[in-house]
Amino acid sequence: MTGTQFPIIQAPMGWIARARLASAVSNAGGLG
Repeated sequence: MTGTQFPIIQAPMGWIARARLASAVSNAGGLG
C-alpha cells in the first residue's frame, strides 16, 4: 500500500520519544 518492503506500524510513542526518534525513523526510510 505504501510501497515499503516491510510495512510495520508502531504504537504511538510521542510522550516518550519526541522528534528525535521520529526524525531517525524517517531518515532511515520508515513511515509513521
